[in-house]
Formats: sequence, structure tokens, C-alpha cells
Amino acid sequence: MMTSRATLLAVKIKELDKRGLGMRLMILGTSLRSICYHKTAGNRFVLPLSSLRLVAVLRFNSLSKVTQKYSSVYERKKVMAAAKRMRTEEAETELDFSKPWKMSDVVLVVEDEKFHVHRNVLALWSPVFEKMFTSNFREKSKGEIRLPGKQAESVKALLLMIYPPANDEITLDNYSAILELAHEYQISSVVEKCEDFLVMLAGRISSPSSILHRCDEDVISLLILAQNYKLQSVRDTCVHYAGRLSLTKLKEHDLFDQIEPENYAEILEAIIERMQRFQDSLPTKETLRGIKAKGIRKIDAIVKLMLKHSSHKNFVASRDVLGTHEDAIEAYLLALKMDNTSHSCPEMHNVICPGLNVFAPLLKQLKGTFESIIDG
Repeated sequence: MMTSRATLLAVKIKELDKRGLGMRLMILGTSLRSICYHKTAGNRFVLPLSSLRLVAVLRFNSLSKVTQKYSSVYERKKVMAAAKRMRTEEAETELDFSKPWKMSDVVLVVEDEKFHVHRNVLALWSPVFEKMFTSNFREKSKGEIRLPGKQAESVKALLLMIYPPANDEITLDNYSAILELAHEYQISSVVEKCEDFLVMLAGRISSPSSILHRCDEDVISLLILAQNYKLQSVRDTCVHYAGRLSLTKLKEHDLFDQIEPENYAEILEAIIERMQRFQDSLPTKETLRGIKAKGIRKIDAIVKLMLKHSSHKNFVASRDVLGTHEDAIEAYLLALKMDNTSHSCPEMHNVICPGLNVFAPLLKQLKGTFESIIDG
């Protein structure tokens, strides 16, 4: 027994509660999920010998040093700081599965690479492994178990997710492989982590401002993934964001044919509702007629003001135009076009003003824009 590295943990619940610890042993750098507790007489929880060897790395002998004084908030903070340092130390050194360690008792062979692991850990997390090790399967007594069709890198990533300190993160690079393995071996907590990550990812890639907006993943691809692995929250999120797509873009997607009918119906309904809201937000014909009339009146006023500004130049040609053109605004624009000389402006303390003819084509274009508004 490894008493030098770990001592058998046996404490009364009441004593733990009195110190404010409860059953939160997270300060040791692991989660309760990683340890199999057995209730015994006297309302005590102890680690069975079969589990003790698996958690020797937790160094339970340091528990008494950390928690012997735990009566004040200040001391509580010191405990949590010490625990954080312990977790940091554990995280600095990645677990090495390539050789026997801490009483490992089974080897997973993946792509000719060997991973020395513990049956109890695998069985604790995975019902599939638990059944494999406890039922009449040939793997029950074998020292090596081959996992054909798996990738060594993916298996290692999954192991780092379940072994203490279990602080590896789901990322854009590993979520697909980890989700596939966690789903196959029914490791529900890891599947949930992947699901949370995918919900976040769907939101980020759907945001035009996100750096992931143009990455290989998209909401339709994630929706198909959610369908395959029965990830309800990911499915709901992807359907929501897919409703923002145009119907054309949706149908042109390579995976369009794989969208389940129920999901397609919800997406289509969302697209129709969005189009209806847009239609309802458009101005009425009466509003458009008002905008058109008001815009043309404004242009008329602007041109008249400009001509008045340069009226002291006494354009004979411009007066001829104003008197003969049927469209008053067009006549004003033609007259303004003839103002191509600078002048000393008395209204601006004799500042030299350039000719205003450059504004004529711009105002004419603006007039045409207003006139193009359909007024019914």
C-alpha cells in the first residue's frame, strides 16, 4: 500500500460540514466524479482499496496540512490558494500513458501505440468499459485491448479529459474526435462538454464580426453533427441560426439533403417569419409618395438658394433658360450649370466663392433618385 504518497481518507460528514468543506474535494485538484466513494457504517465515507491505488497522485496526506485550520474566511482563502497551486502543479506535467504508472493494469493498443491505463478509471467513466471488464467478454482478463479504427491522438485526448486533474479543454481542433469517442463509450460528462462547446461555436460562427465567421464549420454542418449524436441543445441553437440564412443559401449547402424534415420545417418557418417581419417594416405606398414629394421640394429649394447666391453675376443665359424650360427644377439646374466662374461673395465678407456648377449634376442625380420612387 502506498502510504508514503497517499493515506486512506476516512472522515465523518459532520466534521467536514463543520469545517465548511462539505464533500467538496475539488481543492485536491480533482472532481468527485473521479473517485468512487463507498458508504460504510457510522456514516463515514472511505476510499476502497481498489480505488486507493488510482488516486495516489492526489497526495491525500497533504489534506491535513491544508485543512487543519479552517475557521475563518481568511484561512478559507488560503486553503483555496493552496489548492489552486496544487492544481497548477498537476497541470504542468502532462500524464504519460506510454509506460506503466501508478498501478496501471490494462493497456489500450491504438495504431500500434500503447496507453497504460486503469480498468477502474475507465469503468467509472464509461458503462461500455465497465461492462467489458465485468461481463463475460474476452477483454475482461486480457492485459492488452486493441481499439481498431481509432486514432491514437484522439484516444489520448479523451484520456486526458477523464484522468485527474481532467482540465483539458474542448477545442476547435479536437471536439470532433473526442465527441465521437465519448459518444461510442457513453462517457456522458464529456459528451456534455462537447455539447456546450458546440453551442458556443454555433453562436460564434454565426456572428459576422467573429473571426470564425468564415471557418470550415457552419451551422448546417453542426446541425448534421447534432442530429447524428442526438445533441438537443446544439440542434436547437443551429436551427435558430440557420433561420437567418436565405432560402437560396440553405438549399445550395452541400449537406442540405441530410437535414431532417422536422428541422428543415422549423428552419423554413423561421425564414418565412423573418421575411414577413421585413415586409411589415417596409414603408407604405402613401409614405413613399410623401418621401418623394418632400425630396423633390427640398431639391427645388436648394437649387433656388444656390441661384440666389450667385444672382449678382447677372447671367443673361440663365434667365433665358428659366423663362423657356417647362420643368422648373430642370430649368434651375441648367441655370446653375452655367455658374462656372468665381466671384467675391458680399454675403461672406468678400470671400472668393468658386462657381456652383459642380453641384448641378449631383442635384440632378438626386432628383432622379427621388423620381424613381414608385408611388403606386
